[in-house]
Amino acid sequence: MASLAQTGKSRSEMTSEEQLVEYTMDCYAELTKGSYGEWVGLAELRKELKNTKSYNRSFIDRMWKSIDGQKVNGRRCVFIPEANRKTLTDDDHEAALIIGGEEQHLMMFEKKSPRER
Repeated sequence: MASLAQTGKSRSEMTSEEQLVEYTMDCYAELTKGSYGEWVGLAELRKELKNTKSYNRSFIDRMWKSIDGQKVNGRRCVFIPEANRKTLTDDDHEAALIIGGEEQHLMMFEKKSPRER
């Protein structure tokens, strides 16, 4: 997935899918205060995304599944389940992304390099 700078497109010229990926990255950066390589709960991310732009849940899920394990703007996107299931709330279960029949509760955009913050 190319970044805005790479495509030369403004947000208004982007497809809905491209816009959602950009909004997802923006929300992730907001939640991590710009620090990549941090895990973010999908419940938090969905709440932040909803405040930014209104998207249908199934559209978000399809888009997120399509970027799982892929590089987005030079950063690999990863979804994983919460290891300590006892800590999960009802909101966490509701917000989970189902991949391969398993709930994924956390998302991360990896750092581009080990020295990046």
